[in-house]
Amino acid sequence: MNRYAWLVAAAAGATYLLIVIGGIVRVSGAGLGCPDWPLCHGMVVPPPKPDAWVEFSHRVAAAAMAVISLAALVGAYVPRRRPAAPWLTAGALVLVGQILLGGFVVLAELPGLAVNLHLLFALIILALILMALVASLPAQWRPATVDPGLRRLALGATVAVFLLIVSGSYVFGSGTSLACAGWPLCENGPLPGRLSDWINFSHRLVAALVGGVVLWLCWRAWQQRAVAPALGWLAAVLGGLLLLQMAVGALVVLLRLNGPWPALHLVVAGALWATQVILTALVSQPRVAPVVTPAPTPAELGATS
Repeated sequence: MNRYAWLVAAAAGATYLLIVIGGIVRVSGAGLGCPDWPLCHGMVVPPPKPDAWVEFSHRVAAAAMAVISLAALVGAYVPRRRPAAPWLTAGALVLVGQILLGGFVVLAELPGLAVNLHLLFALIILALILMALVASLPAQWRPATVDPGLRRLALGATVAVFLLIVSGSYVFGSGTSLACAGWPLCENGPLPGRLSDWINFSHRLVAALVGGVVLWLCWRAWQQRAVAPALGWLAAVLGGLLLLQMAVGALVVLLRLNGPWPALHLVVAGALWATQVILTALVSQPRVAPVVTPAPTPAELGATS
């Protein structure tokens, strides 16, 4: 990769790290560790309170991510306009809204809908930066041709994974993470009984459906490994992350949210989303074949002489 592609990769990595830290803030209950914004307890440096420093680390990570993303955006236009420019421009616009929404989430004391929107904006920003990264990669990294059916399947799987993460965020925000004590079914039979059980169980149903779509995508992409090795590797990673996410989700329920499993569930979800987006970007941005001008025939040469 060239230096600019590494810069965009750094912006994507910083965005993923920001999502992970934000998830840890939420899982740990430190979302109001700094009750004001942009200061923390009226100070630039927070007081020596664990929850304040957990929340403050998220703000530091957000500032670092914004600086790196701004550098990538400037580099997309200077000294010349690059293919990543439209993706990074869209990402910058969403980032402005994300910053304002983050301040509102704190000042309004974490309203549920705003918290979920905050996560959704973060996922969209990461996706746009990853699209920019793929556009910045050398042409030989991208497949020369892509089956239109595989492209449609990848786009559909991306939407499905997005909805899966949204449903998981809603379950956690609604306080129904442990409504179904059993796994994969609830403890009181094949069908849930209470409304809270149905909210939790619906996420499992969505996960099963999305898992099937993603595994089908992995198989289709794996079949392309001879002509597009990157698709084969991404298919293997994506399938592994999906199975890992399901296993961690089961541990979250069976261990009643104890231990590192809730945080790991968020970490793997972010990695799953990033891998899904990269695979979709590769099949959506195939290599552009160079235009070859045929050599003139002797008759054409004689006509022009």
